[in-house]
Amino acid sequence: MRKKWEDHEIRFLIDNYKQFIVNSSWLIVHATINYQPSTINHHYYSEGSTTS
Repeated sequence: MRKKWEDHEIRFLIDNYKQFIVNSSWLIVHATINYQPSTINHHYYSEGSTTS
């Protein structure tokens, strides 16, 4: 078993890790945009309609 990582292996791992972070962030944002605003927008619209 090798003790030293090759440079290209390290770069490969870092790239995969970055891609994983980007994908996770996108999924969180996507889920927030899709599932949260239905209630948030309804709240804001109802407030706006009553105050205007």
